[in-house]
Amino acid sequence: MVVLGCFGCYNNNLVQLPAQRDVIRKSAALTNHMRANAHSGVILCNVDVVFCCLPQDHHQLRHESFTGFYIMAKTFEHVKAAIQSLHKNTTSEEKVNFYNSWAENYDQDVVVLEYRAPSVAANTVSSHFSGDRDAAVVLDVACGTGEVARQMKSHGFGHFVGIDGSEAMLKVARESGLYQELKQCMMGEEPLPAQWDSFDVVVITGALCAGHVPFVVVRELCRSTKPGGYVCMTTENDDCNVDYKADLERELKQLEEEGLWNCIEATEVENWERALADQEDGYISGAVYLYKKRQQ
Repeated sequence: MVVLGCFGCYNNNLVQLPAQRDVIRKSAALTNHMRANAHSGVILCNVDVVFCCLPQDHHQLRHESFTGFYIMAKTFEHVKAAIQSLHKNTTSEEKVNFYNSWAENYDQDVVVLEYRAPSVAANTVSSHFSGDRDAAVVLDVACGTGEVARQMKSHGFGHFVGIDGSEAMLKVARESGLYQELKQCMMGEEPLPAQWDSFDVVVITGALCAGHVPFVVVRELCRSTKPGGYVCMTTENDDCNVDYKADLERELKQLEEEGLWNCIEATEVENWERALADQEDGYISGAVYLYKKRQQ
């Protein structure tokens, strides 16, 4: 059995604190206890037990090693610390473990983050799509918990297929009842599990960025789209994503030069989400791209 120390906020910093000997076993009681103590910054780990958090006036540090943690976030600082920890995970397995542990609280955390990519993507598709929305089949790549489907449903779309690398995220998406089909896939490491020329709309938000899905996957997105269908993609404009964004835009242009699709819209969007890097304040901007696959 692994026992970790507990964590809290001290002088606006995430610190590990001496633990009270109030051990909560990993169960439904743990989840309820964490919700009740979220203000203390309780951490959920992939372990058998955890300790409760101490009040913030106890500041003696006790260091333990751990992986796959998630901060029960109720403030922006907690969300920021959680996502910064994701960037320290270098292997695919570590990233999947992170998203698996984040799934239950992901939706509430992106509200704190003021993350706009799903709504921007849905609005962009809606402004150009003129077909039968209820009959259109939408492939939601890196679907997470299903926010893109929720946003697109509000625009009249009703048939969704979702793909994601995290089984826990897919579980939440499945419980939403929005998807007719959900598939697990590590994009960039496995072929996209979608037939070519099959979807009226393909959407990917949040995953086309440094350290996540390789930009070359956009070729597979194009292949999966019906002739005349749309591919909507987003990325962000933070300091660590500059090179990735440049590579992505070169790939998008390359596919256009090959005669595979036409650019319908490429828009820079202000106030994309709250800035997460320590050297950035306020909000970062993002970008949305909409391409229409050429008729054969």
